[in-house]
Amino acid sequence: MTIHEFCALNGSTFSEPFIFIRDCQFPNGQFNLEFSILVYSTEGQLEMKVSDRKYTMGPRCIGVFMKGQCIEIDSMKNFKCKALILPGHLIDEVNIPNSFLTLFILEERPVFEISVAYGNATNLFLQTISKVLKFSDNPYKGECLLSLLRSFFYSTGYFLFSSLSFKGSDLYRISEQTTLYGADIMSRFMSLVEENASTMRNISFYADELGYHPKYLSTLIKKNSGHTAQQIIDQYASLKARAKLVFSTKSVKEISNEMDFPTPSDFGKYFKRLTGESPLSYRKTHQRKL
Repeated sequence: MTIHEFCALNGSTFSEPFIFIRDCQFPNGQFNLEFSILVYSTEGQLEMKVSDRKYTMGPRCIGVFMKGQCIEIDSMKNFKCKALILPGHLIDEVNIPNSFLTLFILEERPVFEISVAYGNATNLFLQTISKVLKFSDNPYKGECLLSLLRSFFYSTGYFLFSSLSFKGSDLYRISEQTTLYGADIMSRFMSLVEENASTMRNISFYADELGYHPKYLSTLIKKNSGHTAQQIIDQYASLKARAKLVFSTKSVKEISNEMDFPTPSDFGKYFKRLTGESPLSYRKTHQRKL
């Protein structure tokens, strides 16, 4: 389904960086997205599949569905929602860094319920976006809208990180603390960690990729960030493990295999060393918070 077809279904035309629809309607059956859509549900219930995984949207749920995903609507009962319809390229223009991991979490679980307080904040974001879209004479409207959307993603990320009991800001202060000397190496190291920490948790891999001896790389990372290279790698691996446990229905064994641990027992020991909890205990505790 194209963005124009979806907008036509909702009595709109697409002519802005993105479009806000107050009472969004979905087509019945199955369709493939050629755009991205952010949905905030206010009433009723929607049963759906996203890439063959079942989800339920009730009141005060956020759904973020990305270009290329297959959506199948199973049933709708008095379902009402607000939505932002985004061209496929807009997520790149919003420029959310991979280190923020919001998009990673959304890949694991594109539908999640939010608190009353964050629901009120979401309504304010959407109301503001709706008003800015009407400022036809504002030459900076596109930049304003992108800034608002970026703020929304960061706020959503804060909510998600809070639910994981993870101080995500620790990861992002690292880049701010880097000195001019070695900043390029630090940036390249961080990019590699963001992409590979789930399965590559030994500093030797990153040293080989960057062409340095592991001890020299460790010294350089510590000097630039105040954290050891292994601490940074473990923080990313821990966060990705937490996200998989809380925002997916995968078993501990499946997560262990995805993260390339020799056995689930090895994964459990690694996870408990970093978090103080077993994977199952962590999942039980934090899924109840959502």
